[in-house]
Amino acid sequence: MIWVITAPEAVPGEALLIQELAAAGASRILLRKPNWDATQYCQLLDKIDPKIYPQLLVRDNCWIYNTYQLAGVHWSGNARAALSPQQLHNWVRNHPASSTGVHSQSELEEAGILFDYLLLSPVYNSISKPDYQATFTGPAPESGAPILALGGIDVHNIGELPARNFSGAAVLGSIWQQPQQAVPKFLLLQHCWQEAVLKHRQAWK
Repeated sequence: MIWVITAPEAVPGEALLIQELAAAGASRILLRKPNWDATQYCQLLDKIDPKIYPQLLVRDNCWIYNTYQLAGVHWSGNARAALSPQQLHNWVRNHPASSTGVHSQSELEEAGILFDYLLLSPVYNSISKPDYQATFTGPAPESGAPILALGGIDVHNIGELPARNFSGAAVLGSIWQQPQQAVPKFLLLQHCWQEAVLKHRQAWK
């Protein structure tokens, strides 16, 4: 399972690239633009073929999720903190396939009870944030939800993740550093991941 997270800023031809990444097999594409408002997200979505909406998640916007019938909502730490535990529980339970990012063992234990997917970071030194250094160097902790590795994932390390018990990876920097190469880079990551999953399964037979 490989998720693609959009670049935080607008990318030329982004709508088409998102469609191509979805067609190439991205399990989910997370629309994450921290400085965008709802209008900007809608303008991007209106350029995308509705057939791939079921593969898209949006950050912190339940209205967009409902309006465009997307795959789910990704909750940032700030959005979680703005709600009471009961409010957050109600919102998440009413929006299937919700995900969130976690950065500590305590966060992971709490979020694993509520969310359907957890993005754990940083697993490797970040590509998009040079000062964001790896914190989680061992196997994926036990959780009630699938854990995807985030932070510094590239073709050199994605093959390590199945043996570390990660359910998948979420990628950003390795895809968007060269947007014109986004799809070929994704396909290479996907190939490395699938080979590693197969080897891991064979090792346990």
